[in-house]
Amino acid sequence: YLNNLALVKLSWIFFLFSGITGFLVGSEFPLANKIYAQENSQSTTAGLLYAADLLGAWLAALTVSIVFIPIIGIIKTCILLLIIKIANLLGITFNR
Repeated sequence: YLNNLALVKLSWIFFLFSGITGFLVGSEFPLANKIYAQENSQSTTAGLLYAADLLGAWLAALTVSIVFIPIIGIIKTCILLLIIKIANLLGITFNR
């Protein structure tokens, strides 16, 4: 069992990781929008990115819950997703 100090530390770690994840996810959409907006109209770009976001969320939720968590566990799945998000961010950032 955890004492109060350990619980506070875990809460801060969770808060920190949630913030990092939110930053990575939040920074992808404007960068992708900027890249696609150069070639298409604003409404086309918004529609394509929103559709891609919904499809990606659906596929990711299905794949993670049915495949990754049962096979490799929650912690390794989180680490894998972190690596994927960092790779996406680097790819979008340096693909200008």
